[in-house]
Amino acid sequence: MLPYIILAYLMIPDVFGLAGVYGFPGDTLDRPGPTACQATLTARHGKAAYLRMLAAGVAHRSLPCGTQLRLVRGERATDAWVVDRGPFGIIGPLGRWRAGKQLRRGEAWRGALDLRPGVARRLGFSDGLFLVGGWIVK
Repeated sequence: MLPYIILAYLMIPDVFGLAGVYGFPGDTLDRPGPTACQATLTARHGKAAYLRMLAAGVAHRSLPCGTQLRLVRGERATDAWVVDRGPFGIIGPLGRWRAGKQLRRGEAWRGALDLRPGVARRLGFSDGLFLVGGWIVK
């Protein structure tokens, strides 16, 4: 019985929820400039490594910068790194959307992750919101 409990525990994703795409050309909601983790990751790994991580990057509100995730959507999977903070899209009780960093009564986060375009492509979508699961790799 214990092996089944361990297997079930390992199958529960560390991150699960809706994911959207950000950082594409013409993205009016993405602020220009460095990502929230750029200084930390560049100092820790160097600029070339940071740029590789950025190409396979995601935004998460609380995971540490540089956390590697294995993301899965259906039968597609890819590795990604936390390179930014977000998503900060909030859906209100009447279905209205706003950007913010704190929830008010009756509100919910729009999603669990924001994906850079390359990550979204590897998971099979380019816009909209899709359900993804993610496991911390290291």
